[in-house]
Amino acid sequence: MPDIDRVSSQPRSASHKRPKIYADLKLKMKSLCPLILALSAAAEYSGTVLYQSPTNLWLENIAARANSHLLITSAESPTLYTVDPRAQSVTLHEVFTFPNATALMGITEYKPDVFAVVVSNLTLGPPREALGTVVIWSVAFDAKTGAVSASPAVSVPLLPNSNTAAPQNAICINGISPLSSTVILGAESVSGAIYAFDMASGSVTSVASSPQWIATTNASAPVQLGINGLKYHDGYAYWSAGVEELFGRVRVSLAHHDTIEAGVVEVLTPIDNPYAVAGQSADDLAFDRAGNAWMAVHPSEIVLFERAANGSWVQHTAAGDASGTDLTTFNGPSAVAFGRGEGQEGILYVTTKTGQLIAVDTTGSTY
Repeated sequence: MPDIDRVSSQPRSASHKRPKIYADLKLKMKSLCPLILALSAAAEYSGTVLYQSPTNLWLENIAARANSHLLITSAESPTLYTVDPRAQSVTLHEVFTFPNATALMGITEYKPDVFAVVVSNLTLGPPREALGTVVIWSVAFDAKTGAVSASPAVSVPLLPNSNTAAPQNAICINGISPLSSTVILGAESVSGAIYAFDMASGSVTSVASSPQWIATTNASAPVQLGINGLKYHDGYAYWSAGVEELFGRVRVSLAHHDTIEAGVVEVLTPIDNPYAVAGQSADDLAFDRAGNAWMAVHPSEIVLFERAANGSWVQHTAAGDASGTDLTTFNGPSAVAFGRGEGQEGILYVTTKTGQLIAVDTTGSTY
């Protein structure tokens, strides 16, 4: 498996538009001045709650369709939901209920209007999927009629794992992202690995693993998942690690005869927070058109990672509350996705484990 390489990083600043000398001064003074801490974690964007589940249904992951509608999964329901975020009254509508399952995890589009969905029997606290129940389904929308068809594509076995320190006989396929029009990359959050799932043949291939991706076995820990979010972007699989609170990447490519090649696992930066927040954990992530990464971070924050000229990544509290004290708007962010369609590409949609769907207009400075 690939070795681990740590890449240089820069700490979070209050605003990427401030001069560097100002950021340097803040770093030198933050241990002396609480006001500087507050400035460095100040949110740049506000959020609007479009929908609140009356039962606080755990909304787990989100994908945007070309028609601007959103598809939403739940860790507490086997039903795939859709919502039109532009509607006057936003509400969830059922798309399809999967048989022999209790929960849905990751979702991603791998062909036009065709989505892969992780389906399983899931127990929470800590999240574990029952062996033999994990299936990646394909859900397709007919271009003419809008009719929905769903079929199982990959039955996921107990996966091989080289991380001997990981919990044994456990599995949790979490974030997924397309490598090609047939191959899906998936983060396995217990043993700490990335796998490739062939939606055409049903085959499963090991891609990469890391000790920093392993779930914790400490029963008292507030968050116990390892690698969580996963997005394939510009030749790299970018990942978040919940327990270790890391943001990183690994180069992944399809070689001859569809052989999958992986490079070095890179840690780009720790998730820097000036507050000692209980339960802080990295979750899903998304990329904007400028190549910046936006990440859902528990308990109440959206973090923006911008690529600096020297190759490091600068962090900002884009939305929410870095201190974890204000849970009014961002109460347990679980996933992020940019909208699609006219007027939607600058809108970041956020789901939370307390049943919120939130819109964040990022067009003020990012676009």
